[in-house]
Parts: sequence; structure tokens; C-alpha cells
Amino acid sequence: MAKTLTTTVTGAVVLALAGLPAAQAQERGADSLQEITVTARKREESLLNVPVSIAVVSGEALRDSAVAQLEALAPTIPNFHFAEAVSGNDQIFMRGIGSGVNSGFENSVGQVIAGLFIGRSRFGRALFMDVAQVEILKGPQGALIGKNTTAGAVNIRTARPTETFEGYIVSGWQFEGDEGYNVEGAVSGPLGERVRGRLAFRREDKDGYVFNVVRKRKEMDRQSVDVRGTLQFAITEDLEATLLVQHGDQTRAGRAREVLNCSAGLRAALAPTGEDCTFNLTNSAVNLRNGVEEPALTNTKGDLVNLTLNLQTALGTLTSVSGYVQYDTRDSWDGDLISFEGSSIDLNESFEQFSQEVRLASDADGPLDYIVGAYFQKADQDNHFKIHANFAGPAPLPTLPAAFRATNNRVSAQTTESSALFGQLTWQLAEQWDLTGGFRYTIEDKDGRHREFPTVLYTDTPRAAPPGGPAANSHDIAASRSEKQFTPNAVLQWRPRDGAMAYFSIGRGFKGGGFDHTLSAPQALALQRYQFKNERVTAYELGTKFAFPAQRLQFTAAIFRSDFDDLQVSSLLPDAAGTIFKVGNAAAARSEGVEFEGRWVPIPRLRLAANVGYLRARYTEFRDAQCYTQQTAALGCVNTVQNLTGKPLQFAPKIKGSIDAQYRVPLSAGLEMTLSTRAYYSDRFAMTIDLDPLSFQESYTKYDASVALQGGDGRWRVALIGQNLGDKLTSNFGNTGPGDRSVFRFAEPPRGVVLQGRIEF
Repeated sequence: MAKTLTTTVTGAVVLALAGLPAAQAQERGADSLQEITVTARKREESLLNVPVSIAVVSGEALRDSAVAQLEALAPTIPNFHFAEAVSGNDQIFMRGIGSGVNSGFENSVGQVIAGLFIGRSRFGRALFMDVAQVEILKGPQGALIGKNTTAGAVNIRTARPTETFEGYIVSGWQFEGDEGYNVEGAVSGPLGERVRGRLAFRREDKDGYVFNVVRKRKEMDRQSVDVRGTLQFAITEDLEATLLVQHGDQTRAGRAREVLNCSAGLRAALAPTGEDCTFNLTNSAVNLRNGVEEPALTNTKGDLVNLTLNLQTALGTLTSVSGYVQYDTRDSWDGDLISFEGSSIDLNESFEQFSQEVRLASDADGPLDYIVGAYFQKADQDNHFKIHANFAGPAPLPTLPAAFRATNNRVSAQTTESSALFGQLTWQLAEQWDLTGGFRYTIEDKDGRHREFPTVLYTDTPRAAPPGGPAANSHDIAASRSEKQFTPNAVLQWRPRDGAMAYFSIGRGFKGGGFDHTLSAPQALALQRYQFKNERVTAYELGTKFAFPAQRLQFTAAIFRSDFDDLQVSSLLPDAAGTIFKVGNAAAARSEGVEFEGRWVPIPRLRLAANVGYLRARYTEFRDAQCYTQQTAALGCVNTVQNLTGKPLQFAPKIKGSIDAQYRVPLSAGLEMTLSTRAYYSDRFAMTIDLDPLSFQESYTKYDASVALQGGDGRWRVALIGQNLGDKLTSNFGNTGPGDRSVFRFAEPPRGVVLQGRIEF
């Protein structure tokens, strides 16, 4: 879209995007700060009463600001990071702690969607659809939510059926940046005397925003369709059942990857294609196989089913949550990032999970408040990772001998069974003091099998292992592991008055060990490299939450420290078998810092908000980390490893935050105009574990904007929304690229402008 249009829009719109998490949760037209409820402790509670650092974003705010998924929300949330990886595990980090790209890793940041805990990062790519609220819980949540929350959890609450008929449709057309459209809607209401229902859908069709100079088209175009149905039954006065069924289908062509810092020889070889090896929203990747282009596609189809029963008893609410989750992903891409035939990759992954939770929660109206329960989960995961090696490009690109050209297959199968007992008891010591103790005892068993073998190039036909090259290794191994973990926590709360609370918490958490799903090694070495240990954390947090209704002011603050042992990492390390990508455990790490969030309504119709975090996340011991490409002894690489003790973790900017303002202007005839502003900042951070100087994202500030006209008591709304109006070019993921010293980066969206309409009925 023409730059003149952008200039006009930028000048006409107050720099903005509707509301920060806390401000976003308010009702339309309210000049006071409304109460926010969260379910961080498996029951609805006021945010100001929960002794956890939490960022909250309402579903209405997500729709009004055209934020469609976690990857777009993450840059505005301090100490939270989400990025799609090249393959396997996406990068969900909290306070500098997360998991590597290997498919065998569980997540350090758990995901709870519609009440179900989900152990795979792939669901982080799902689009927000008819969401009631997103809760970002920071710090270990091991007692109530469970394992694999050593860094925190993301709780996505879907909208529930309503007692009266209502619905909405919201549609947006993005005419600059990632051009295309989306439409979302829902209808809800009673279906009978004791039955309520809700049906929601979302459709998106976007063109992508990276231009492929060889294919002469934009990359990362995608289409998605999501549908969810929810039924709520009042079986008796005391028993209620909720059934939720969701299906999603997402297809994407191409990737927003760019290769940078090419050597002079590589740059010369790529010049005829138009590749300039700079970060400018262009690439030249073509997925060639025997000289014929193969579409670089990613398709994920998934289903989620949740049956929740709530029975009111004399002892409290007895809840049963039965869940089933499955997805299938087919992923194919150009592994060498350039237009010449070199390597191409396929990843097929299937995941299936069944879970059952039963818990009893008291009514919280006496000196003792409790929640106790049991949890069971069984998950099956199958991966087929193929690397097709056919390097035959012009100098200085490598050329494999014909005998070495083959497909390397890495096939993994894993079954996980996890059982847990958990409980939490809160005792009112005095009128202003509460003491809470919680625990979770988990037993987990995993069985895995991993095979590596060569096949004829681009086929599934077996062949003898070549004497060298990418397909030389072969093995067939199996292993089992079992672990038991006790993760307690304790919280002391002080409430000096209504709307004021301070707390100190201490807790333990763990993330299960597992198997390397992309292991490459000969049979003799594969077994000893196959497994990695669990990860453990001890965390401390001191926080306060205050509300001043007369001044229409609220703020929360927290100081935290988390000490990690056996932090799980993935590294590219050379050894006797050659340079391979391995997983393992770093010795120790520490994450500490401060978080602050404030909301204020200084005058009627004006809302201000600020959200900022300071983070110091470091390895306290990591003496055998991988070296980055061409790192010398003078730069710290000794005997093929470097000592990262005292160095920063990935995705851990020291300072990250946002400032927001929103002002409503009454107009005639019942109309109202809303102007909103947002500026969000991130300090410099590393994107790779080896701290390659070429793979840092430098500090940046972005500005978003929206102006909206609404009427009919808020039943219709038209908005012009500007995103990243300064057109700042940034990355959220990167790694080593082709050639001697090149790297690649995933480009985040450039400036975007959305025209959006919404109707409620």
C-alpha cells in the first residue's frame, strides 16, 4: 500500500491501541475501574486477592485491537515471549525461562485452554476465537496447575453460554502489511428451560508480508477456519454440565525467514536471484527437490473436547474435568533458506492427549479454605523428521558426492502417563492474615523409541547408509523413564484494609525429563544421548496489590527470584560422531526482577495504564555450552565449548513494558468516539542459546493506534486500527543460517492498518 496512505493515516490517528491488560478488562463507558476476576487458583477470584503476578487481557480488547494470537500479544506483556520456531517446539518463555526447539521438550510455560492443561506448544499458534479472557500467570504454578509450569502458565478462558440471547460479528480488512481479512462471530442463548448454548467461529485469509524475490510473491500467506460449540446443562439444581467441542484447520505457505550476514562468496552466488542478505522483508527461499519446486506448506488440524461437571455439595463444589485433545501437523520447508537445491525438511507430527481431573473446592466462607484433587493424563506423540540432502549449488556452496545424497529419517514415538494428587489449604490466622500451603505429588512414566535411518533421496525406499554426509548415522533404540516429584508451596498474605493486599510466596516446581526426538548418532552412542533429566525450580515472590476507589487508581507490584537446577537446553555440539544437535541439561540458572502494573482514571472518560518489568536472567553455571559459528579462543571458545556462567538467557530483555491511554469523546445523537494510544518497548535480548552477537534483537519501541466510532449503546462499532505505525522491523526468533557465518531471522509484521467493523445483537 502506498506510503502516502500510511502518512495520512498516521497523522489522522492518535497513536494507540485499545487498552493494556488491566484497562482492557473494563466495561465500555465506565469511568471507574471495574473488578477483574481470574481463575489462577481454579476458582473465580478478584485479581486483587490472588497472590500471583498476573497480566490479564479481555477478549473484547483483543478483538477491538485486532490482536489475533499469542505471538502478537506477547510483545506488549513484560517478561513474556512467544515465537514460532523453525520446527518442533515453539518458543514460550516467561521471565527468561522456556524450552528449546526439540519436539521432545515439554513446555516450561504451561497452557490451559478452556480448562484443559495442554502439554504441547503447537496450540500457542491457534488464533484467539471468542475469548473471554487471557491470563498470563508468572512464576511456577506447580501445586494446582501441575508439572511443566516451572516458569508460568497461559490460561485462555473461552466465552460461556449466556442466559439471554446475544451475539456479535466482527470483521477486519487489513489493507497494509499482512494484507487480507478476518471475520469472527458468536451467537449465544437459551436452548430450553435447562440448556444454554454458544456457537463461535473464526475465518482468516492473509497474504503474508515477506516478498520472495525468486517466486515474485508474498510469503506466509495463510488460511484458517476455527469452530467451537458449547452446551451448558442444568441437570439438577446442584449439578451442572458443560460440553465444549472445538475444531481448527490452519494452512500456511512459506515462512517469514530471512538470511543475513552472508559471506562475500555466498552473497555473490545469491546475487543473481535478487537475494541481498539483509533484513528487509525479502527472501529467496525455494523448496526444490530434484529441480522441481515443492510447496513449502504447514498444515495443522486439531480438535479439543472438554466435559466439565460441577456438583454443589455440603463440603463445597465437586468438579470433574474430562478432556481430549489431538492434532496432526504436516510441515515442509526449504532447509537451506536459499533458492538453490540443498536441503529440504519435512516434519509430520501427531499428538493425542486424554486427561481427567477431579477436585473439591470449599466455598471459601470460613476460617479454612481448601481445594483437593487428583489428575491423570495420557499422551501419545509421534514424529517423523526428514532431512533431504542434495547439496549441488554453485561455489562457494557445498556439493555432496552422488553417493552421499540421501534422506535422513528420524522417527520417534513416545507415550506418557502422568498421575498426581494435589491440594491447597488456606488458614485465616487473624482478621488481616492468611497462611496458605499447597502441594502436588506427581508420578510420571514415559516410554520412547527412536529410529534413525537413510532412504533414497526424497523417497521412503530404504538404502544403505552412505559413508558420510547428513544421512550417515543410523540407530534403533528404546528407553523408559519414571520419576516422582513433590512440589510444595506456601503463601503468607496480609490485608490491612479492603482493596489492599501484600504477600510473600515460596514454591517448588518441575518439568519432566524426556527423550531427544531429533537425535542423530550411531547405534553405539545413541542410547547414552537419548535421555535428558527433569528440570527443577525454587521460586520466591514478594508482591503487593492496592486499589484506591476514590482516586480511581489501582496498582500491583512484585519482586521475584527463581533458582533453576538442571535447566533443560538444546545445543549444537561437535564430538566424535560429528557436529550434531543435542539436548541436555545446563547446570543452573537464576531469574530475578521486578514487575509493576498500574491503572488510573484521572478524569472522566480518560484511562491511563502502565505495565513494566525489569529482568535479570542469568546462567549461574553453564561451562560446556555450544560455541557460535567461527567463535575463536580469544572470543571464549575453548575445546569446542564456551563458558556461559554469568551470561544472560535467551529472550530475556532487561526492561520491557508498555504505556497506554484511552479517551472517549461524546458526540451528538448518542455517538461516541474513542481514541486510544499505546507505546511498547523492549530492551536488547538474545535469540540463540550460544549468544551469537549476530542473533541479538536490538532494543526497540513500537507505537500502535486506533480511532473508533460507536453508537446504539455500544451495539455497533467502526474502527481504524494502526499497528507498528513506526514500521519498526524486528525479530522474535533466529538461528544459524547457510554458509560460514550467516544467520537467519523470523521477521515480525511491519506496519499494518486495519479497518474493522463490529455489530452486537
